[in-house]
Amino acid sequence: MEFFVSALQSGTYERADTYDSYMDKQVRLLRRCVEKDKPYLAAYSEMMTGAYFCGVRDDTYFENAEDMDGRTVTRFKELSKELDVHICFSVFEKAREFGRMAYYNSLVLVSPTRGIIGKYRKNHIP
Repeated sequence: MEFFVSALQSGTYERADTYDSYMDKQVRLLRRCVEKDKPYLAAYSEMMTGAYFCGVRDDTYFENAEDMDGRTVTRFKELSKELDVHICFSVFEKAREFGRMAYYNSLVLVSPTRGIIGKYRKNHIP
């Protein structure tokens, strides 16, 4: 089986960016990609929801962590259906495990017909 994959790289998160402005940029990039290339799978880079902070210790970044039913996953599940494309994206995930909060740099794969079909959790977060 052959299929086309597009890799998406939106560029640097600027200090003036907000979650919404940066995610709008990600969505515009996805829409252009799907319109032009019609991929089976569109794949984003790591930590694509905001600033890449995995090299610093700053607890304020933990305010951006979200559940698997949070705004990023919800938005990309909807986009996957709307655009009829599989999407691989990252999210700074928080999950309650064994009575405590755990944080992951998670990779999520969504399908236009089945929603979340895969998730890989990496915990390289300072």
